[in-house]
Amino acid sequence: TRNREQILLQTLKEACAAIENTDAEIIVVNDGDNDLKLPGEILDKIKLFNNPKRGVSSARNFGADKANGSVLFFVDDDMWINKQIIDWIKFFIIKNENTEAAYNINWEYPDTLREKLHNSKIGKYILSNHYNTMWGRMHEKGDEPKKGLHLFNIVSSCSLIMSKKIFEKTGRYNEAMVFQGEDIDLSNKLNAYPIPIYCVFDVTLYHNHQDRLEIDSFLKRESFGFESEFKAVRSGFIKPNSPIIYGGLKKIMLNFLWATEKFWIRFLKAMPDRHLFIPINNRLIGSLGSLQRYKQWKKILG
Repeated sequence: TRNREQILLQTLKEACAAIENTDAEIIVVNDGDNDLKLPGEILDKIKLFNNPKRGVSSARNFGADKANGSVLFFVDDDMWINKQIIDWIKFFIIKNENTEAAYNINWEYPDTLREKLHNSKIGKYILSNHYNTMWGRMHEKGDEPKKGLHLFNIVSSCSLIMSKKIFEKTGRYNEAMVFQGEDIDLSNKLNAYPIPIYCVFDVTLYHNHQDRLEIDSFLKRESFGFESEFKAVRSGFIKPNSPIIYGGLKKIMLNFLWATEKFWIRFLKAMPDRHLFIPINNRLIGSLGSLQRYKQWKKILG
C-alpha cells in the first residue's frame, strides 16, 4: 500500500472477514511516506511492516519474506478478497496440490464504483474500453469465461496467487522496478521454465479503483508507470510490452499534443459531460494517455 489509507482500510475489512476461522495471515507492507494509522481492531488482525527499500517490487518481496504460509496471495491495497477465494485456495491449490502454476484471480469493479463511472469523464473512457474488468484489461477475444481456468502468458500482481516454492524458484520480483514492468519480468521468468499462468474465473473479486476517476491523477499514474517500465527496458531487464515506433505523422501529432497539452486538459475539463460528447471525450483521454507514454519514451529511451 502507498498513501491510500482510507482505500486500504476498506480492503482490510474485507480481508479480515474473508480469512476468519482460517489458517491464514494478512501481511500489510507500507510503501508510503508516513506511518499508517489504522483502528486497533484492524491492527490486532494483521501484521504491519514499513518497507525499508521503497517500491512495489521490494514491498512484495519483503512481504513474502515475512509470510509463514506455503501459498502467497499478492493483492493491491484496493483489491477486495472474499471467503470464496480463500475456500478455492484451500480446496484447489492446497488439498488438490495444484501448486506448480501461477493464478490471476478474476476481478471487476464493485457496483458502487460502476455507478460512479457513468458520471465521470474518465469513467466513461474506462467503460468504453472495458477496463473495469480483468477480461477487458486482458484484451482477449470473445466473451469472458463463466468459470474455470484460462491459460494466459502474463501475471497481474493486483490479484496473484502462487506457492512460495514457485515464487522463490523464479527469482521473485526484480526490485529495480519500482512501479511498473515488474509483472512483465516475473511473467518472462515463469514462461521460461515453463510454469503455466492461469486466469481463474471460478471466483470474482472487487477492484476498488475509487481514486482513478479524475484526469490529473489518471495522467500522473500513466506517466509514472511508463517511466518505471521504460527505465527497466533501458536497463535490459525487460523488453517493451508492445512495439515502440514513433515516426512520421504520428510523431508530429504527439509533439503538437505535447506542446498544447495544458490546453487540451483544460478543454477536457470544461467540455460538457453529456452523451453526445463521449466519442470526443474518449478520443482525447486516449490521446493524452498515449502522450504520457511518448513523453517518457522520449526522456528515457528516445
